[in-house]
Amino acid sequence: RRNYAATVDALSMAPPADVAARYTVAIAVVAGPPAGFQVSATPIGTQATDRCGLLTIDQAGNRTAVTNRCW
Repeated sequence: RRNYAATVDALSMAPPADVAARYTVAIAVVAGPPAGFQVSATPIGTQATDRCGLLTIDQAGNRTAVTNRCW
């Protein structure tokens, strides 16, 4: 049965230091069916003014950003 961690902490790992300095990473779980997830990276600090803004990716590899050509 497929299920996903609901938080970054539940993965027993942390984002790399260079990512954590620029983004707050969060996971949203979709109960389904089928089960799924979306990971979001919200820019912080100096990265907050980046044109790409909020970045997301889901279990199917679908990626979004505020503008094009950010992934």
